[in-house]
Amino acid sequence: MSKIKSYYVLVSLISVMSFSLTACQSEAKPDSKYDCSASEALAVAKANDKSWSMQQTDKSGKTAINFTCDRMPFVGDFQKCHIQLNYKNKARYADAIAIEGGMKAHGHGLPTVPTLVSTSEVGYYKIEGLKYSMPGAWTVGFQVNVDDVTEQLVFDFTIE
Repeated sequence: MSKIKSYYVLVSLISVMSFSLTACQSEAKPDSKYDCSASEALAVAKANDKSWSMQQTDKSGKTAINFTCDRMPFVGDFQKCHIQLNYKNKARYADAIAIEGGMKAHGHGLPTVPTLVSTSEVGYYKIEGLKYSMPGAWTVGFQVNVDDVTEQLVFDFTIE
């Protein structure tokens, strides 16, 4: 690596660590001594990324979906998201659930084929393989079939 590139890498690392240490120290209580290691500082900086969620209720008012991601939707990498189904009648369970989406204005779907993976918690699903390819207005929809009734819950949002 050239000396100039090494210098810029070093300056970048120092900037990130300074920001992280400041973020870590800002989490400390003013009346306590708080010693912040580099790994703790990076953990605090990462924890400061805001999670994102939206909620929709079906037309009947019996089923709601809370669509949550670890951070605001972004372009480029796979999203870490999940959904939580909430039923007005707790005895109900989804017979089937599917996910799809895309950009209406561009006339295309998602660049990947995300899947829903059930967990040990009833009504809680991890979303795997969800990715966005460009900034703009996106739609992600869930089709839920409960007791032979199919409802669609659609989320519209913009990635800047």
